[in-house]
Amino acid sequence: MSIQGKVSRFLEANTDTDVIIPAKFLKRTALDQFEQFSFFEKRYSPETICEPTLEAKDYVFQDVSYNDDCLLNHPNSKGATFLLTWQNFGCGSSREHAVYALKDFKVIIGSAPAGKSAFADIFRDNCRQNLIWTPVISEEDYQKLKVKLDASLNEDSVEMVLDTDSNTLKTADGEFSCSFDLPEHHKSYLLAGMDAFEKAKKEITEHLSIIKEWETTNETLLALSPNSSQS
Repeated sequence: MSIQGKVSRFLEANTDTDVIIPAKFLKRTALDQFEQFSFFEKRYSPETICEPTLEAKDYVFQDVSYNDDCLLNHPNSKGATFLLTWQNFGCGSSREHAVYALKDFKVIIGSAPAGKSAFADIFRDNCRQNLIWTPVISEEDYQKLKVKLDASLNEDSVEMVLDTDSNTLKTADGEFSCSFDLPEHHKSYLLAGMDAFEKAKKEITEHLSIIKEWETTNETLLALSPNSSQS
């Protein structure tokens, strides 16, 4: 299986979940469409007005002004489904809304210096629950990819490819390729396309079917059944 898409970047270390989705948006009653509010204070300039209205019963953009210095707003990253991040991404509060806000991304690439974490543990687990891939690459490979993106994104968009069979991450033009780490149990859920609850339910159903078949065909068990004929 392979996943391909444009790449964007957010390279600040120790990005906490309040940066990913500011606390004021947790007042929303809906659990969808958080993507438009992601990295709100980074992506938008202070002139942006986004307030709740009685009519919409939600936050509504009344005036939008983008921060041109934010890498997420780079024109060649529009529509990206890969996101390159840096050390300890998703730290702070364990709010799952942070992952809801990142659902435009199928793959969030992490990295960190040796001995440091690429992702906060709870955040990474929440990504798995919401079927977002979180491959981790070495710091050396991260620096190579960063240089590649710094140069190439000024010319055009960059397509990334994640190969789940070989655990390889590469650019579609072949100029960059590296291996990545991902916990095997995370990978099993992501490949199955279901969260832990759905996967467990499916496995239980399959096992019950096997057990039922065994109960109806096992000669020893049938002989012990009260309904079996007595010789």
